[in-house]
Parts: sequence; structure tokens; C-alpha cells
Amino acid sequence: MYVKMVCFTLAAWFVGLLLDANLDFSPLGYLNLRTLFPVLTVGLCILSCLPGPKTNKSSSDEDESENTTRES
Repeated sequence: MYVKMVCFTLAAWFVGLLLDANLDFSPLGYLNLRTLFPVLTVGLCILSCLPGPKTNKSSSDEDESENTTRES
């Protein structure tokens, strides 16, 4: 997990550096993409490692419980 995150972060920094160097932006001279892209990459790597939502019942159990409550 950490190796993937470091590799993707370095790649995002390099892409941001290339874009900052080649895109002309008048007031500052650069868009600070070499900082933005790595921060977004680390956040996405952290979010991808989080477990998904847990459900206690399957959809078929919910359908059966709805049918029994309607019949009662």
C-alpha cells in the first residue's frame, strides 16, 4: 500500500511540475499543480484503502421481511 502511494505521489508531482512549467498563468506564473496533484493522490490512496459500508441484511432478507409485515 505504501509503495503504491509513494509511486503515485511522485508521478503526480512530476505531472504537476511539467504542467506548471509549460502552462502560462498570468498573476502567479504557475498554478501550483505540483502541490495539488500529490495531495489529491494521497487522499485518493487513503480513501481506496478504507473498508466499504457494512450491511447486516442481504436484499433478499429485506424483501422477505417486507412481505411478512404486509401480510400481518
